[in-house]
Amino acid sequence: MKNIGFLFLLGFSSLVSAYTSVTGPVDIKNLRVYPSNYVLFKAPDASNTVENCDVDGGWIYLQQETEAQKRQFSVLLSARMANQPVYLYFNGCSNGGTSGYRVVEQVML
Repeated sequence: MKNIGFLFLLGFSSLVSAYTSVTGPVDIKNLRVYPSNYVLFKAPDASNTVENCDVDGGWIYLQQETEAQKRQFSVLLSARMANQPVYLYFNGCSNGGTSGYRVVEQVML
């Protein structure tokens, strides 16, 4: 019985992601798509007080390597086209510490 409980907790913990901050609802204003598997976008009302990333211009970073990240980009495009706000879940800065762009871990429409 102990093993079943341990396996349940182990499985549950693998589904939980840690975010440094959540912001929203915010509007998506600009999108920049790069050939090197990432997208930069702006959400002017998204707070940068927790991560305090040092890149000027308010650009936000979304990696495009996994299917989940590609679906997140689809949500951003849909929200932009429909003029609908989204919630953004951040996880630090792209270069670690406070260096780089804010990194999006999850998008919710």
